[in-house]
Amino acid sequence: DSLLGYGIPDFMIADHLLAGVQENNSFQDNFLNAYPNPFKSSVTIEFTSDISAQTTVEVYTMEGRKVATLWNGATEEGVEYKTELNAAGLADGIYTYRITSGDKVINSKLTLIK
Repeated sequence: DSLLGYGIPDFMIADHLLAGVQENNSFQDNFLNAYPNPFKSSVTIEFTSDISAQTTVEVYTMEGRKVATLWNGATEEGVEYKTELNAAGLADGIYTYRITSGDKVINSKLTLIK
């Protein structure tokens, strides 16, 4: 997989921890959170979707290069999920994280300050 033809291979930066789902095809604003943000060494991303679906959480540079896949698997309705990005090896700057669940995609920004 690559974004915008960059051809950068996926690699795992953090372990799966926890994250969630419910029952429409949308994310609920109060169930999408990244903290601390800005961050120095790691950031936790929590999310909840309204459906049971195949879900991914990916992190990209502002140039569109994928730097991490934090979650890639099924999520179940009513279960809370959380995952963590370890910033070791990443440069200071702004990153985008993308959560895809079913046909819904949410993008938000993370700021890394070392």
